[in-house]
Amino acid sequence: MRALLLAWLLACGVAHAAPQLADFTLPALAGGDDLPLASLQGQPYLISFFEPECGWCRKQLKDLAQLAPAQQLPVVAAGIGSNAPGLRQLVSGIDQIHKVQAPAALLRALGGIKATPLTLLVNSQGEISFVARGYLGVEGTAALLGRAEN
Repeated sequence: MRALLLAWLLACGVAHAAPQLADFTLPALAGGDDLPLASLQGQPYLISFFEPECGWCRKQLKDLAQLAPAQQLPVVAAGIGSNAPGLRQLVSGIDQIHKVQAPAALLRALGGIKATPLTLLVNSQGEISFVARGYLGVEGTAALLGRAEN
């Protein structure tokens, strides 16, 4: 049953006609440098949008933090909303991933974020190749990270 659910979650992701993500620079949340998405071009990466009030987002970020060290895939946690202290608090203590705030222009270019967590898999050409809505769980997150390697 779990394998069927995982297959269904991955099947729900769709290819997405995307804006030029490389045009955006994401401000750092927890110190450090801002992240120009152009710096990630030439390799696949994963970007997960989250809100501090979202319990499922907390779980998704925890899973990403657990799985990211074993991957050769950059992982970006992009906070949305105006609660910068809440966003910073949620990502404090999480290492191995880029912690940024999603600028309003990026959110508009993506057509808005209707619900979180929202996870995008971006291919090496900078195009969104897969969209996953909702909490994926450890197995779903691992499968999505593995999908980037193919």
